[in-house]
Amino acid sequence: MTSVALSLASMQLAALCALFTALSYEVDLWRMVKSRRRKVLEANSLGALISVPWLLIALALVCAALWLPVSAGLAVAGFYLLLMGWLTGLGLAQLYKIISFLTWLKTYGSLMGRRDVPTVQDLVRERHSLSLMIGYYLAVFGGALALGLGLTLLFRVAAGVQLLMVIGLVLEFIRARRLFYVPEHLRVRAGHSHQQLQST
Repeated sequence: MTSVALSLASMQLAALCALFTALSYEVDLWRMVKSRRRKVLEANSLGALISVPWLLIALALVCAALWLPVSAGLAVAGFYLLLMGWLTGLGLAQLYKIISFLTWLKTYGSLMGRRDVPTVQDLVRERHSLSLMIGYYLAVFGGALALGLGLTLLFRVAAGVQLLMVIGLVLEFIRARRLFYVPEHLRVRAGHSHQQLQST
């Protein structure tokens, strides 16, 4: 019994430390955002920022489950928000920028100064992608709520919506990679900029 109590106390202390660390991280992050000279955030930055509060909420739910006599569903919902809301949401938001930037660099990097090239933003449609990210986060919230309340049907619906939003984002990744949104007169086959350069 003593070892069980000691183990629980260790988990409670670790959860509290993680919660305060996350809180400090979020305060620093918001200060950095407020001090930016460029106030307009791109879709990937907004998507990443939306993921950040889920980290704090998730850890708060885990702490509540460890410290208070509440349903174990709160801990499950907390871990779900941690994995799907913060970690996966952050990854999707950053992939959106990474794929478009690397595609632009590989396709147009060697052409800069030799011909007109599009910007990285020309490879994507930010408003549409941001709406998909927001839809994903709303579905994550619905899934976490369903887990906390033990509503199986609601969780299945929320998981299905999450899947649809992710598929939509993957399609946007593919479109960026294939230069789908780039104006025709600036389009170069992805990965063939050197051949295009030699012919100009």
